[in-house]
Amino acid sequence: MNIATATKWINGGKDSAGIQVYNLHTNIVAQGMDMALDNSLYIANGKTYMGFNMPDAWYAFVSELKRMPNVVVEEAKTTGFPGYMVMENVIRENSILTWEIPGITGQYLRYIQKQGESNTSFEVTQKILQNPGAVEAVETITVPAGTFVCSKFVYTSSQEQIIKGSGNTPISRNGTDNVTLWVAHGVGVVRQENKTVFGGVASKSTIVLNNIKS
Repeated sequence: MNIATATKWINGGKDSAGIQVYNLHTNIVAQGMDMALDNSLYIANGKTYMGFNMPDAWYAFVSELKRMPNVVVEEAKTTGFPGYMVMENVIRENSILTWEIPGITGQYLRYIQKQGESNTSFEVTQKILQNPGAVEAVETITVPAGTFVCSKFVYTSSQEQIIKGSGNTPISRNGTDNVTLWVAHGVGVVRQENKTVFGGVASKSTIVLNNIKS
């Protein structure tokens, strides 16, 4: 099982309407790779809204593919972004977690790989389904940023990846992600644990809030 570690910190500010909006920054280190994520965070109508977008790593991968001399990228797009995870702020069991997503979350990539006098076309499609969740317990936990009373949300997501190569049988890989979030309302996620199985490979990650910056 692969282990990834990450730290989170929050920067606060106000938008043009004067609403308090935060940026939740996450830095993930896994298997020698370093990836940064930024998520908007705000509170309204008794709920916490945490935005999510396609990680920059996707765009970096596509850019690197375009620079390869034997590859022609014909199309690269994402769907279902940006979206929001919506968590009820009532600190009690069975408070719910839902999603506001504009369509199916996923990516699509089509490119041609040149090999001597022949060309091979590839299509890679990935779809991610986010399932609703709920609070299993109310717990007090301590992380580097401090001690917080948290709603412990649990939810799952599933994903499917299909790779098509010209003249070849499509390859399909599936996976599931079991996610646990400890959410301190007014602060956001202070701890996150992921247990993922994709293509038969299991991985585990733990992310903690390291600091809060004003």
